[in-house]
Amino acid sequence: MFKNRQNLCKSVIEQFSSKNEWVDEVHLSELCEERFLSASDVPEFSSEDIFMSGMANLIDSYHVERGGVDVHTILFTIEGGGILITETEVTAIEPTLWLCCQQTARFVSK
Repeated sequence: MFKNRQNLCKSVIEQFSSKNEWVDEVHLSELCEERFLSASDVPEFSSEDIFMSGMANLIDSYHVERGGVDVHTILFTIEGGGILITETEVTAIEPTLWLCCQQTARFVSK
């Protein structure tokens, strides 16, 4: 793929650690743009057990922390990235990544 396979970027994932205390919190910078549809907007969602669907252009800073929710959370990226912190691990969110946080999972996405 690339002639030089040397990693030229320093990882920042080491500065984060797994957590054992959780709060429900959402922070979006003023530059972020989000669009969501919920089951009240699209009646067909209910028959497929979909609570909400959306897309976002996350710029500058973004932080979501959940102390356990009653739905699965599916994240996928087209470009860009971030960090996902759970009770057991810290994972880099990279471009074109698809991941699922299970129902009742506690997580932070940055």
